[in-house]
Amino acid sequence: MNLNNNELESIPKELCSLQKLSELHLSHNCLITIPEEIGYMTNLRMLCLSRNQIGVLPDGLCKLRKLRILDVAGNKIQIFPIAMEDLMLMELYCEDNPLLQKQPVSAIQEEEVWSLKEIAARLIFSQSAKEDSILHTAVKQNLEACNILSKKQECAQCGQGFLNIWLECVRFVNVRQKMKISRNVHLLPVRTLLCSYKCFNHPGHGFFGIAVP
Repeated sequence: MNLNNNELESIPKELCSLQKLSELHLSHNCLITIPEEIGYMTNLRMLCLSRNQIGVLPDGLCKLRKLRILDVAGNKIQIFPIAMEDLMLMELYCEDNPLLQKQPVSAIQEEEVWSLKEIAARLIFSQSAKEDSILHTAVKQNLEACNILSKKQECAQCGQGFLNIWLECVRFVNVRQKMKISRNVHLLPVRTLLCSYKCFNHPGHGFFGIAVP
């Protein structure tokens, strides 16, 4: 499907229900966001989003396991989704984006005070593997609790679950051996979440905090 050069400002979610579509061309429009539902288009092999105003790619994009060519050149992308490496891409075009660079600077570490909701959620996540625990049984019987806990995120360092408070980081991935990529891009910045500064300060990992101007 070719929708290039149409001054589109958004994509209707209904478009993402076209599960048999193998190519989608949306270049040279005015798109700012891509719907999370893009992940439903499981037969896409080529997705062209170049020359738009896209700032963030949705996590749903990483569900497109048949995608082989992704063109997001000429947008406003700084960082790629957490599961970007799950894609089996053969070609990735991402030039002319303000991608984060690997330029470490010193920063002040300020731990955020956890809410009671966050404390309770982390306790439940830590006990969730024990199916015979009282907490596990109680949560299964509470629909509201299940809905809240379904938003669980996982720390890339320790593997523990958390809810709403995290440290947003970036890791730089060399994907040149896996796929054809824009010449001027040497390392791909991929979003990473850590549960605390304790994990961030653990030696040996390749995560960098994101500096906010």
